[in-house]
Amino acid sequence: MSSMDDRTVLITQDPNQVSPTLTQSPNAPKFDQLQNRMVYAARIKPEEYNFAGNNPLISAASSLLCITCDLKKETYQDIDLLKPKLVEEIKSFEFQALNSGVENNYVALSRYLLCSFIDEVVVTTPWGAESHWASQSMLSSFHNETYGGEKFFLLLEKLSRNPAKYLELLELMYLCLSLGFEGKYRVLSRGLIELDAIRDSLYRQIRSLRGDEKSNLSPNWEPKQVQRHKLTRQTSWVGIVCVVLFSLCAIYGGFYYVLDQQSAHVIQAFEHIEL
Repeated sequence: MSSMDDRTVLITQDPNQVSPTLTQSPNAPKFDQLQNRMVYAARIKPEEYNFAGNNPLISAASSLLCITCDLKKETYQDIDLLKPKLVEEIKSFEFQALNSGVENNYVALSRYLLCSFIDEVVVTTPWGAESHWASQSMLSSFHNETYGGEKFFLLLEKLSRNPAKYLELLELMYLCLSLGFEGKYRVLSRGLIELDAIRDSLYRQIRSLRGDEKSNLSPNWEPKQVQRHKLTRQTSWVGIVCVVLFSLCAIYGGFYYVLDQQSAHVIQAFEHIEL
């Protein structure tokens, strides 16, 4: 990882154009660092190679987000053991995001968002508020900053100006907000109301780009469904025919029994007639 003096910038389409600085942060590990990348990849579990979904950032961060949400309902007696675990998860996120083709600067920005989210979750728990987490937070470790509750929304405002370009980052931000991140709005008198409006606006922005279409699990599901319906109809007709035949047999058997009894009485009557 590069030194803390590096500055993270947003990439642009024009390689000669200088992008605006958004965070004081070291760059995410680059792919040209082959040896470090291979050593780290050897420690990744096979099941962690999961890049499903339309957003590689969210796919890469899924494990980290699950662990972060679990922090709200767990208690840690030794908080010093928690940080190395989260640091490892951050590195795993970086590796998976880069391996799925996400640009280096986007990974660094995503890491800033995730660190801000993790720090807020920890310090708002009873056990985290009484700890020394604020002095050695994830944000301070990776980005040399102590609080991301305001810059998170500054980034959101900047990225929202070009939602088509930064859609994946915006979706990650929306997910953090939906999972409970409040940032500077936590301490404002009408903060939750304003935050709801921001989240709703972000949702509409994402939805307008993603659309409402739901992907099918299989392109051939409809023919199979028709075939299943045909089979169901055939089974229904066979059942009806069987019921009708059974009913006719029962009726025939009943009539046969009644006629047999009546015939026996008639025969007995003729036998007693004296000619």
